[in-house]
Amino acid sequence: MLFNIYISDIPDTVSTQYSYADDLALLFSHKGWNKVEEVPSLDKQRIVDYLSAWRLWLSTAKTTCTAFRLNNRESSRKLAVTVNATTIPYTQNLTYLGVTLDRQLTFRQHLEGLCGKVRTRNCLLSLLAGSTLGAHASVLRTSALASVYSAAEYAAPAPTLRS
Repeated sequence: MLFNIYISDIPDTVSTQYSYADDLALLFSHKGWNKVEEVPSLDKQRIVDYLSAWRLWLSTAKTTCTAFRLNNRESSRKLAVTVNATTIPYTQNLTYLGVTLDRQLTFRQHLEGLCGKVRTRNCLLSLLAGSTLGAHASVLRTSALASVYSAAEYAAPAPTLRS
């Protein structure tokens, strides 16, 4: 909460800002590619200037850009967004707050990763259930709720938004 108070006067940008704790995402939509590259670059520079004034730094290792579009003719086009004359890396699949977003918002990569995570946790539960000591049913239930269901339910509504 203190961090949110500390950055509560973050400047307005043309791009829409989505933030959670110290994670900030800028979203900008336009038909022209020049604007799609120009506006986020200016907005990011404005954010970097603000952060510098408060002795904070943008993590360039975690900063990426991507484009969501339905036009397949331009699917290979990569954005050139810059901050301080440095080009921000472009990625096809962006992960924000643990949710992987792909170009067409199918959530395929997110769901594949989630399946792997749930499968691993289910294997751990089966080992716990099949041990020679045998775990009590209430322990297995609590373990399943804490490890499997929590992972499976996180951001579960997101893939259904598109249907």
